[in-house]
Amino acid sequence: MKKKVRRQHTEEFKKEAVRLAQSCGKPIAQVARDLRVTDGLLHAWIGKHKEAESKGVSAEDLKREKEEMMRLRREPPVFSSLNSMLLTYHGVVIPRIFSYNFVSSIAINYQTHYN
Repeated sequence: MKKKVRRQHTEEFKKEAVRLAQSCGKPIAQVARDLRVTDGLLHAWIGKHKEAESKGVSAEDLKREKEEMMRLRREPPVFSSLNSMLLTYHGVVIPRIFSYNFVSSIAINYQTHYN
């Protein structure tokens, strides 16, 4: 059994398909059949084009922006390791290298001095 190969369309093809669908006056389903794509795919291209237009950028820029957001969501935050090395005690940020006794002695001195 042969695997079905997915066709990939260039950005130029997508732009031209959207322009054609919006300007020719034919139903989108008919334009999609003429271009040999599904009407759902053509609707998706039109939606992305409208979204890019509303933001005032090109479709390619919008695509790059979304890819960058996905990449940033996948990678771990930079400050998570820094946060794990710090300890907050009564609003005072203290590096975790200090022992609990040291931290509690600071807290006792603070409470007796300021209360």
